[in-house]
Order: sequence, then C-alpha cells, then structure tokens
Amino acid sequence: MSRRAANGFDLVAPVYDFFTALFFGGRLHRAQTEFLSGLRSPQKILIFGGGSGKILIDILARTAAEKIYYVDISRQMILRAERRLASHRTVHKTSPSVSFICGSWNDIPSVEFDLIVTPFVLDCFQPAALREVMQCLSARLAMPGQWLFADFHLPEGAMRP
Repeated sequence: MSRRAANGFDLVAPVYDFFTALFFGGRLHRAQTEFLSGLRSPQKILIFGGGSGKILIDILARTAAEKIYYVDISRQMILRAERRLASHRTVHKTSPSVSFICGSWNDIPSVEFDLIVTPFVLDCFQPAALREVMQCLSARLAMPGQWLFADFHLPEGAMRP
C-alpha cells in the first residue's frame, strides 16, 4: 500500500470504529472473530492490517500467545491499537509481548508465525501487489500454521480504489 493509503487511514482513524459500526453493524467484527475459537494454541501471531486494535483484544482474550506482531500502515491506527492494549492490560495483568510496526507487507519481520490474521486488508492491494503480499505471508506461516482472513469480495469488473 502507498503513503497515500496510509494518510487516508490516518484521517479516518478517529471515526473508523464508529462508522464501521454504523454502516455494517457488528458484521465486520463478527467476520473477523468467527473462527478464533478454533485456534490451535498459537505462540507467535502476526496481525497484518489490524486497524484500531479490536481484533488484537479479541485474540488476546482467546489465546495464550507468547509474541504478537501488529503491522498496520496507519500510524494513527497503531496509536489507537496501543491505547486499546494499554486499557486491556489495566484489567488483565498478563499479556504477551506485542510489537507494533507501522508499515506494510514488506515490513513484516522474517519470523515464522503459528497464526497470521489479515482482517479486511487484502482487498486494499492491486492484483500484482497482492500476489507479492500473499507470497510473503505464505513464506512466514509455520507448518502447521493457521491463517485467518476476513475480507470483501469485489465482483468481477468492479472498480478498485
């Protein structure tokens, strides 16, 4: 994704959760969390494109991970996720180590992950870039690992941003 996309997400960060709830109700959040109960005890987790951090808190509630890498292109979304994590930690004293990385797919650490989560982010990439993103993520998925994704499906011929 481009710096332009990052700036766009920075602009909407303060109202992102409000408007997704307004337009989609709880459907986006349910799509992100539907299969979390079926996870196989992941120890190293990558959340790529986690936005404001709701998915991070859901994952913390359902796993006993040792390390989570949280990568998002928007600095403002990262700040919101960090605040959400700080609030979570005031209630739940034990939490895994979380590394926040402001960047895109090429900033993902060269680590093997037991779980990769891509919540509504893959549709942001043009087809050629998406191939590279998928190859990068696939190369970092440990075997046996799990990859949870929720995303929009653009019908054939639909305009891309």
